[in-house]
Amino acid sequence: MILSLSNKVTCFFVTHGIIKSEDKEVYSYSFQILFATVLNLLALCVLSIITGTVIQTLLYLFAFVSLRQAAGGYHAKNHFRCFLLFMTAYAAFLSLIKFFPSQYIAIATFICVPLTLFLVFQFSPIDDPNKPFSENERIKFKKKSRIGVVCLAMLTILVFILFSNKIWGFSILLGILSVALSLVASAVKKGGLVQ
Repeated sequence: MILSLSNKVTCFFVTHGIIKSEDKEVYSYSFQILFATVLNLLALCVLSIITGTVIQTLLYLFAFVSLRQAAGGYHAKNHFRCFLLFMTAYAAFLSLIKFFPSQYIAIATFICVPLTLFLVFQFSPIDDPNKPFSENERIKFKKKSRIGVVCLAMLTILVFILFSNKIWGFSILLGILSVALSLVASAVKKGGLVQ
């Protein structure tokens, strides 16, 4: 669906002289990314409004997106699988913030913060097989992901301490945890947990 739509839009732009024919593949891929991102965001908006979790979703996304950009993680084989995996992770997030017993949030937070730090320090960055890192990029993203996870962990604890609504800090933590688990999944897919 996304590929077909991207190709149609690209062909339209080529036909009308908006883009050059030799740039067709680059634009088609760019439209695929754009449409997949818009689809993900629309689904998240609708679900967060329906479930009354707009603030929690924004906190989760802030942590997830900011860390994922530097740390990398599991890459699905196509946009549909990516969408399904992300929606599955988001459904798990919603389930946890809605049904996790509130008396255990503090314990879970203070167990998961060091766990996520360890996992990100151990496994990041993970590159995409279609776009592997140079050694300089690997060093840069390792540093960024480590600084990012430490900052997000400190923010989680700060929000947890300063606000009576413990779900907010828990939402940030779950965003970090989603990235950390994605790193582990990618490491397993690549053939092992030892790096």
